[in-house]
Amino acid sequence: MAAKVAGCPTIIAVDPQLSRRELALELGATHAVDPKHEDPVEAITRITEGGADYSVDCIGFPAVVQQALECLKSPGICASVGFQGADNEITINQGHLLFGRSLVGVIEGDADPDEFIPRMISLYREGKFPFDRLLQVFPLAEINEAIDSAHHGKVTKAVVRFPA
Repeated sequence: MAAKVAGCPTIIAVDPQLSRRELALELGATHAVDPKHEDPVEAITRITEGGADYSVDCIGFPAVVQQALECLKSPGICASVGFQGADNEITINQGHLLFGRSLVGVIEGDADPDEFIPRMISLYREGKFPFDRLLQVFPLAEINEAIDSAHHGKVTKAVVRFPA
Protein backbone atom coordinates (compact mmCIF):
# COMPACT_ATOMS: atom_id res chain seq x y z
CA MET A 1 0.00 0.00 0.00
CA ALA A 2 2.80 2.39 0.86
CA ALA A 3 4.52 1.74 -2.46
CA LYS A 4 1.27 2.46 -4.29
CA VAL A 5 0.74 5.70 -2.35
CA ALA A 6 4.33 6.67 -3.16
CA GLY A 7 3.61 6.20 -6.87
CA CYS A 8 5.89 3.23 -7.53
CA PRO A 9 5.08 1.93 -11.02
CA THR A 10 6.10 -1.69 -10.36
CA ILE A 11 5.28 -3.32 -7.04
CA ILE A 12 6.15 -6.99 -6.60
CA ALA A 13 4.85 -8.98 -3.64
CA VAL A 14 6.61 -12.22 -2.73
CA ASP A 15 4.74 -14.56 -0.40
CA PRO A 16 4.22 -18.31 -0.16
CA GLN A 17 0.56 -17.88 0.84
CA LEU A 18 -1.86 -17.54 -2.09
CA SER A 19 -4.37 -15.53 -0.03
CA ARG A 20 -1.71 -13.00 0.91
CA ARG A 21 -0.49 -12.66 -2.69
CA GLU A 22 -4.08 -12.10 -3.81
CA LEU A 23 -4.58 -9.45 -1.12
CA ALA A 24 -1.33 -7.75 -2.14
CA LEU A 25 -2.60 -7.55 -5.73
CA GLU A 26 -5.92 -6.10 -4.53
CA LEU A 27 -4.08 -3.48 -2.46
CA GLY A 28 -1.71 -2.24 -5.15
CA ALA A 29 0.92 -4.81 -6.08
CA THR A 30 1.34 -5.10 -9.84
CA HIS A 31 2.89 -8.58 -9.66
CA ALA A 32 2.95 -11.45 -7.17
CA VAL A 33 5.56 -14.19 -6.90
CA ASP A 34 5.18 -17.55 -5.18
CA PRO A 35 8.63 -18.38 -3.77
CA LYS A 36 7.66 -22.06 -3.50
CA HIS A 37 7.36 -22.31 -7.29
CA GLU A 38 9.64 -19.59 -8.64
CA ASP A 39 12.98 -18.14 -7.58
CA PRO A 40 12.13 -14.65 -6.30
CA VAL A 41 15.43 -13.12 -7.42
CA GLU A 42 15.02 -14.42 -10.97
CA ALA A 43 11.36 -13.38 -11.09
CA ILE A 44 12.02 -9.85 -9.80
CA THR A 45 15.01 -9.41 -12.11
CA ARG A 46 12.87 -10.51 -15.08
CA ILE A 47 9.85 -8.38 -14.16
CA THR A 48 11.95 -5.26 -13.55
CA GLU A 49 14.22 -5.93 -16.53
CA GLY A 50 17.41 -5.92 -14.51
CA GLY A 51 16.59 -5.58 -10.84
CA ALA A 52 14.57 -3.53 -8.40
CA ASP A 53 15.54 -0.07 -7.21
CA TYR A 54 14.24 -0.88 -3.73
CA SER A 55 13.26 -3.99 -1.79
CA VAL A 56 11.72 -4.53 1.61
CA ASP A 57 12.36 -7.62 3.73
CA CYS A 58 9.36 -8.11 5.99
CA ILE A 59 10.28 -11.41 7.65
CA GLY A 60 13.91 -11.28 8.77
CA PHE A 61 14.85 -14.80 7.68
CA PRO A 62 18.51 -14.79 6.59
CA ALA A 63 17.74 -16.33 3.17
CA VAL A 64 15.02 -13.74 2.52
CA VAL A 65 17.29 -10.84 3.47
CA GLN A 66 19.89 -12.23 1.06
CA GLN A 67 17.30 -12.50 -1.74
CA ALA A 68 16.09 -8.96 -1.03
CA LEU A 69 19.66 -7.77 -1.62
CA GLU A 70 20.27 -10.00 -4.65
CA CYS A 71 17.18 -8.77 -6.52
CA LEU A 72 18.40 -5.15 -6.51
CA LYS A 73 19.99 -3.33 -9.38
CA SER A 74 23.06 -1.29 -8.62
CA PRO A 75 22.65 1.06 -6.88
CA GLY A 76 19.70 -0.23 -4.89
CA ILE A 77 18.44 -0.13 -1.34
CA CYS A 78 16.99 -2.94 0.77
CA ALA A 79 15.08 -1.99 3.91
CA SER A 80 14.82 -4.76 6.46
CA VAL A 81 11.78 -4.45 8.70
CA GLY A 82 11.39 -8.14 9.52
CA PHE A 83 12.23 -9.21 13.06
CA GLN A 84 13.12 -12.67 14.24
CA GLY A 85 14.39 -11.61 17.64
CA ALA A 86 17.37 -9.65 18.91
CA ASP A 87 19.72 -12.57 18.18
CA ASN A 88 19.15 -13.10 14.45
CA GLU A 89 22.51 -13.58 12.80
CA ILE A 90 22.57 -13.24 9.02
CA THR A 91 25.40 -13.60 6.55
CA ILE A 92 25.64 -11.12 3.70
CA ASN A 93 27.61 -11.59 0.51
CA GLN A 94 29.78 -8.47 0.63
CA GLY A 95 29.85 -8.41 -3.17
CA HIS A 96 26.23 -7.31 -3.13
CA LEU A 97 27.16 -4.31 -1.01
CA LEU A 98 30.34 -3.44 -2.91
CA PHE A 99 28.38 -3.05 -6.13
CA GLY A 100 26.37 -0.15 -4.73
CA ARG A 101 23.65 -1.94 -2.86
CA SER A 102 22.69 -0.86 0.65
CA LEU A 103 21.01 -2.73 3.48
CA VAL A 104 19.28 -0.61 6.10
CA GLY A 105 17.37 -1.63 9.18
CA VAL A 106 14.07 0.12 9.81
CA ILE A 107 12.10 0.09 13.03
CA GLU A 108 8.56 1.43 13.31
CA GLY A 109 8.90 3.08 9.93
CA ASP A 110 11.76 5.33 11.09
CA ALA A 111 9.10 8.03 11.07
CA ASP A 112 8.18 11.03 13.17
CA PRO A 113 4.88 9.92 14.75
CA ASP A 114 3.61 13.51 14.92
CA GLU A 115 3.70 13.62 11.10
CA PHE A 116 3.35 9.94 10.21
CA ILE A 117 0.21 9.03 12.16
CA PRO A 118 -1.92 11.97 10.91
CA ARG A 119 -0.71 11.21 7.35
CA MET A 120 -1.71 7.53 7.67
CA ILE A 121 -5.11 8.49 9.09
CA SER A 122 -5.65 10.93 6.24
CA LEU A 123 -4.68 8.32 3.64
CA TYR A 124 -6.97 5.79 5.33
CA ARG A 125 -9.91 8.22 5.29
CA GLU A 126 -9.25 8.91 1.60
CA GLY A 127 -9.38 5.16 0.90
CA LYS A 128 -5.73 5.09 -0.15
CA PHE A 129 -4.37 3.11 2.81
CA PRO A 130 -6.93 0.50 3.92
CA PHE A 131 -4.71 -1.05 6.57
CA ASP A 132 -7.75 -2.61 8.23
CA ARG A 133 -7.79 -5.12 5.34
CA LEU A 134 -4.57 -6.55 6.79
CA LEU A 135 -6.02 -7.20 10.24
CA GLN A 136 -7.97 -10.05 11.74
CA VAL A 137 -9.23 -9.38 15.25
CA PHE A 138 -9.42 -12.23 17.77
CA PRO A 139 -11.01 -12.02 21.22
CA LEU A 140 -8.66 -12.75 24.11
CA ALA A 141 -10.25 -16.18 24.57
CA GLU A 142 -8.92 -17.10 21.09
CA ILE A 143 -5.34 -15.95 21.66
CA ASN A 144 -3.94 -19.40 20.81
CA GLU A 145 -5.83 -19.40 17.50
CA ALA A 146 -4.47 -15.90 16.78
CA ILE A 147 -0.90 -17.06 17.41
CA ASP A 148 -1.40 -20.19 15.31
CA SER A 149 -2.97 -18.21 12.46
CA ALA A 150 -0.10 -15.72 12.44
CA HIS A 151 2.52 -18.47 12.71
CA HIS A 152 1.06 -20.41 9.78
CA GLY A 153 0.44 -17.37 7.57
CA LYS A 154 -3.35 -17.67 7.69
CA VAL A 155 -3.61 -13.97 8.55
CA THR A 156 -1.47 -10.98 7.70
CA LYS A 157 -1.77 -9.34 11.13
CA ALA A 158 -3.47 -10.99 14.07
CA VAL A 159 -4.80 -8.53 16.64
CA VAL A 160 -5.95 -9.72 20.05
CA ARG A 161 -8.69 -7.61 21.60
CA PHE A 162 -8.85 -7.53 25.37
CA PRO A 163 -12.21 -7.14 27.08
CA ALA A 164 -13.19 -3.57 27.93
